[in-house]
This record gives sequence, C-alpha cells and structure tokens, in this order.
Amino acid sequence: MRFRTRAKTAYGVLSEVRRLILDEPLRYDQTVLLVRRDEGYSRPMGFPKCGTVGCRAGWVTELCARYPESVLDPWGFAMTILGLDEWQANELFESRAATGYPQTPGHARSGAAGISEFMTKYNKQLRETKIQTTLWRWYHLISSGGRRRIV
Repeated sequence: MRFRTRAKTAYGVLSEVRRLILDEPLRYDQTVLLVRRDEGYSRPMGFPKCGTVGCRAGWVTELCARYPESVLDPWGFAMTILGLDEWQANELFESRAATGYPQTPGHARSGAAGISEFMTKYNKQLRETKIQTTLWRWYHLISSGGRRRIV
C-alpha cells in the first residue's frame, strides 16, 4: 500500500501524519525512522496491514517522497519538506518525543498529541510552508550524491 499526501502545506502534512498514526497505532514507533515488512524487518508487535512502521519524520517521508525507500536521510528530508530549522526538527522528531510502548494506542495518542502541540506552537509557519515537488527533487539530488533520480 502506498501513501501519498494531498496536503499543500506543512500543516496539512502533519495533520495527515497525525491521522495515520491514530487510525492504526501499529504504524507508529517514534524510535525508528521507517521500516517495511518487505525489506525483511521484523517487529515485536508485528506490522500493520500496510506493512510500514515509522516515526513522525518517516511518515512525512512516506507521504511526500515519490520513492520514499530511496531517501537516504528521512529526518533531513522531512525537515526540509516541512521548512523546519534544526531546533524545530529535534523538537518534533526526537526519539523520546512520544511516551509509551511503540506501536500501542497509548504511544500513538502521545505522538499525535505532540504533533498537535507542535502545530499549535508553529501554526503560522507551518501554514505558510508550501509543499513543492521541485523541493522534493532538489533534496533527493543533494542527498543522493548527485545521482539523477526523481523522487
């Protein structure tokens, strides 16, 4: 199953991430970037139907990159797409940003609440940051060492 964002702003992308993790808590583990069942990973709690588990940065990457599996640095990609500085990225993506045992409803609720707090704190900035496909291509060109592959 492939996920694609319909959002036009960073605020919209974070709203989608929040909804994804609340709809299916097995999708969310703030301690891993992005893992897929088809890549041979195993998870103590198993995988959701979609076969993908990730943190906030991982889900931004999954939603926004054309080929998320080719993004070498999901944290950096998500930070760039959302228009965040280092401090903001650390606040949103840090592995201790959610409490509870990964892939449980409590962990998902904690993660979603943290996203909501972040969205409130940086409301204006997130609503003004447009998600642009040219930025996706630029970021991938940089992170792939100049290889010409469209994301």
